[in-house]
Amino acid sequence: SYFATMEGVYAPFLKQIIAKSYGGNNWVIKHCKPFSEDEKIGLALMMAIQMLRTKSQREEIGEMIAKTYQTLAYKMQMNDENALPKEAFEVEVNKDFVKLQHSAMFMDAEHILGIAEALLNHIWVMRVNKTTTPFYTSDNPIIRIPHKHDKFMSHSGLSSDGIEIAFPISPNLIVVLYERKWFSQYHGDLTFEIITSDKEVDYYNHGQVVHSYRCVYSQRDNF
Repeated sequence: SYFATMEGVYAPFLKQIIAKSYGGNNWVIKHCKPFSEDEKIGLALMMAIQMLRTKSQREEIGEMIAKTYQTLAYKMQMNDENALPKEAFEVEVNKDFVKLQHSAMFMDAEHILGIAEALLNHIWVMRVNKTTTPFYTSDNPIIRIPHKHDKFMSHSGLSSDGIEIAFPISPNLIVVLYERKWFSQYHGDLTFEIITSDKEVDYYNHGQVVHSYRCVYSQRDNF
């Protein structure tokens, strides 16, 4: 289900956003905005919460804690003549401790607002899928696609140059956020865009498969 991880107030809110597009009606696309500024803020908050609550986020927290303790253990003995290399220190983080840190992050209103503000700085577009191939979604549905690449940085942060953030909300609608400096000449804020190419749909569906934790969902059994 597209709303499996968006229970409570957010499922009706998403359904309201979807209904406003009238299934990608051509007149609506030409004359209307996909959502108001208030709805955009609501979506940003919803996306921030969704990103924090995923299992992959919890795994990232665990890896970060483990690497931090590994580095600390290494540095505490690095001046010793018998010092061991960093790889010699194996750290295993208690799962309950990770869950506690994850829960604390989820309850941190300032952290949620910080993520939402980063999202709101981007160009917001509703892309309408006019092909016969539906959008997939997954248990980690908000994906980041970096367009800037170099040897030293991943450029996959929420505010990175050239970042594209995509969130499918129905089989034929996907909310896409584009970093302003990189994409301003290609996309307009609060606009609809039509997708007529299966390759473009596959581009987003591939991202869902790659970034999923365990499950990918489709309206059809066409994986």
